[in-house]
Amino acid sequence: MDGNYSDSSSSSAIRGEADERSQSALGCLDDNYSDPSSSNTSSNSSTHGEPDEWSWSEESNSTSSSSSHDLNNHVEQERQDNDISEQERDGGAFSRLRSEVPKLQEKMNLNVKISVGEILTNALTLVRKHNWSHLEKENLMKFATSILNCGNILPNSRYLLDEYFYSQNDMWYYFYCSECTKHLGSVPACRSRPEQICCPNPECKTVNRLHDLSKANYFVTFDLPSQIEVLLSDPDIRCKLVNPSDYTEPSEGGVMTDLHHGTMYREFANFIKNEAFPPNIRVISFTISIDSARLCQTFSGQSICPAFIMINELPQVHRIGNPLIAGLWFGTTKEKLDLFLPPIVKHVISLSTRGFTLHFLDEMWFLKGFLIACVADSVARCDVQGLHSHRGDYPCSWCLIEGEEWEGVRIFRFTPEIPPPRTLEELVEDAGEALRTKQFIRGVKYLCPLAPAPFFHSVNSFIVDSMHAKDEGTSKSFLSAWLGEFGHRAAFSVVAKTKTIDKRLKSTRPPKEFRKSIRKLDDLAYWTGRELDNWAMYLSIPILNGILPPRFLKHWALYVQANFILLNTELPVDAIDIAEELLEQFCFQVETLYPLNMMRFNLHILRHFPANSRRWGQMFALSAYGFEAGNQKLKKLVHNANYIPNQICRGLSESNSLILMKRYCESTNTRAFEEEIDRKKRRFAIELEGNIRLLHKGKRFHATEEEEWFLRRMGKTGSEFLVFTELKKNGCHYGADVKKQKTNNSFVCLANYDIVNIKKFLYCEASREVFVIGVKVRYEPSSLCPPSVVRFDRRLCFLFQVTSIDEDIIIFSVKDFRTVCVSIELENGHFISPMSNLYNMF
Repeated sequence: MDGNYSDSSSSSAIRGEADERSQSALGCLDDNYSDPSSSNTSSNSSTHGEPDEWSWSEESNSTSSSSSHDLNNHVEQERQDNDISEQERDGGAFSRLRSEVPKLQEKMNLNVKISVGEILTNALTLVRKHNWSHLEKENLMKFATSILNCGNILPNSRYLLDEYFYSQNDMWYYFYCSECTKHLGSVPACRSRPEQICCPNPECKTVNRLHDLSKANYFVTFDLPSQIEVLLSDPDIRCKLVNPSDYTEPSEGGVMTDLHHGTMYREFANFIKNEAFPPNIRVISFTISIDSARLCQTFSGQSICPAFIMINELPQVHRIGNPLIAGLWFGTTKEKLDLFLPPIVKHVISLSTRGFTLHFLDEMWFLKGFLIACVADSVARCDVQGLHSHRGDYPCSWCLIEGEEWEGVRIFRFTPEIPPPRTLEELVEDAGEALRTKQFIRGVKYLCPLAPAPFFHSVNSFIVDSMHAKDEGTSKSFLSAWLGEFGHRAAFSVVAKTKTIDKRLKSTRPPKEFRKSIRKLDDLAYWTGRELDNWAMYLSIPILNGILPPRFLKHWALYVQANFILLNTELPVDAIDIAEELLEQFCFQVETLYPLNMMRFNLHILRHFPANSRRWGQMFALSAYGFEAGNQKLKKLVHNANYIPNQICRGLSESNSLILMKRYCESTNTRAFEEEIDRKKRRFAIELEGNIRLLHKGKRFHATEEEEWFLRRMGKTGSEFLVFTELKKNGCHYGADVKKQKTNNSFVCLANYDIVNIKKFLYCEASREVFVIGVKVRYEPSSLCPPSVVRFDRRLCFLFQVTSIDEDIIIFSVKDFRTVCVSIELENGHFISPMSNLYNMF
């Protein structure tokens, strides 16, 4: 038929043949199939690894009658299998549980020696570890009570839990009108409140119901001295509190290491010195931050806006990791800062005038606290300072640049000289004129609510925040431009080579200090500020080398180098001038290399980075990163959309009560339990002086001839040592290079600025010393490093290119470590960049 099967008789014949073959195959399968659950698989297998019983044979062409007979036999076999006992049918399922049933049914008669305080401490540690809800805490206590079988000695109800761990004595509710937001009054959270109150605004007269907090409009303020007392109750933190009077003079050697070396802090220190406070009065200073954060979508679009307070006299890690909360605005409406901030400022003023007393176990302190700085993004900063929005005229907090409209975007053209700076006197005059005329005067609409605080400067006390202006601002806008924001045909577009960029990113093994894994460019919308910082400072130049046109790459290197200098742990004061020159060149060239739409407000703010570093130290000293981490902690305390402030306040109060419980009830049992549930502490580690921790278990060291020769020169032998592959020093990871790992912490910059590739760590048990075996890396500054930086101090270069790596080993002390390096090996070379600072834990 030449392939034409339209004939009906032929089609019927073919269908009949197919049916016969399928019946034969079914019969064969029934004959040879063996149930794997009731019998073992045959050891004989085909060449493809299949059992012979599963293969088709020539005997499969049996008749339909024999197939039906085999099928009936198979059904009967299944019926017999179903009669097998449950234990035999399950085979190995729950075998351990079944074998232990008699033992599990035995009653325990254990003499457990543990106090109620230890039980509560462990339970509260578990609750705060996992941020459990109120119901989960109640069930945990009931579970513990059922085990102890000793009555109601534990708080196993919500009421008792709040009696123990939820203190409302340090909270105040501030109510405002639901219609006109007029202040209605305040009441301590622990006291009763009126059923309702009429708005005092004669044009409103709205009746506001206050008894039901779920329907009332209010915000919360918190007592700061009680939080400070809990924080400083830890002796390890209290002993690190510095005295402002020690920082009245510029830093020795002209090198800045923290905000205490900035001019504004030195002015504060001299102010304290001139006030001549009595010796028994200690003085501290605060930085305030206001930044809102949206809760998850299931919470009906609600957000929180906490007012955090940071103690400036603590070291960087401690002050960023322990922000205090002064107030909390919440709800679906935008925060009203003219309503929210005055009660907080009034509270802070009382701390600087009357002072406060802290009681510790062994001593008592009398302190005074002053608000001297404020950190906020461009939107919140304008509201706090009383200025026009960043999309309006004169929005800059530090100068009088007006800006202009360009294609629907507010742009700020480069001028050879930075516009005239704002002064405190002019700001106060403009605010008074704005109140009289009800118009904006040079961008000012009202006086800064923080101005009444002693020593707070309404211009210079506002911090130029690197997270919002640099990372989430300029870095992200330039990356978006390269990825096609202005079209694929733009001279700076890299859209055609995004796959190459992603491939290079995937091959990069960053150090653990990145804190964030490297994601693809497709996920740019979800990149955090820390990821953008890692991209700009360490990845962008090597990754884009050979992809972004040279003139754009060289221009971008100015931005990276300037910020690398201003973020350095040890910042020479003279180097700020070089960073300022680089930023001026960068901003000037943007207008000629890119569309005018790129001349945005964040780009203008870059020009104020050097002045901010002179006033407040390195850019990381005061930034929004620590406060943003505090926002994330608060968001984890919220479990549902009802009574959000109560949930947050309860979580904060439980954290404080846990510190109190540890003070009185801590024991070997509680410490062991805390270490057991903390994965980071469970790893085998050896604690050494100098904040050094050897991680994992060490092995006996078998030295090579070369290693043994070096050790003999040091007066030691290989048998004295254990070998480790990873350690932490001052919170930073260092380790031998393991190719299978996604991270690489094997390149380290030493105190003398040599770069070494780590091979192993040697620990001497007798002397408790740690030595490093490594090989020296030879390098040169990258050709993209600005010549002015190379001439000034090549150690400040942001990128080095590896020329060779020695084969001969060197042995030195771990005390010589300065910082970990980012190593990027690509087809166009091996690049290394020492991390400018290690304060990126948030």
